[in-house]
Amino acid sequence: MTRPLHASHHCRHYSYSGALLTDGGGPQCARGVNLKPAGMPAACMPDSATASACELREEFTDDERAAWKAWKDDRAGRMILILAEIPGSSRDKKKREFWGQSGAFPCPACEWGIVKWARARSNGHVMAACNTKDCFGIIE
Repeated sequence: MTRPLHASHHCRHYSYSGALLTDGGGPQCARGVNLKPAGMPAACMPDSATASACELREEFTDDERAAWKAWKDDRAGRMILILAEIPGSSRDKKKREFWGQSGAFPCPACEWGIVKWARARSNGHVMAACNTKDCFGIIE
């Protein structure tokens, strides 16, 4: 399943960069609206009192939002299938037998890829990815 537009409830021009604000990160507008002042990203939300303040605001269509939801639901299902195959847990601090281990197995989600996984030795967090494009990847 190819990733569709990230059709959130924000304006279609809104995006967020996880980079530091000092490095140009934070809320972004593809149409050039400055979202850095406090409270300005609220204008990008549909239920905001300031949403009507931006004349460049454009909504995603219902079909775009439905496609995004279906894609997210599919990804969640893939995550459940794949994580169930990876031994151990980062939550069980007493059973660390798989911490620091790694492995590979046939992907139960796409059925033709290979999932490679590794559990951190220090905290048991898992990193895993299927080698099939757009199938699955996670870093805990």
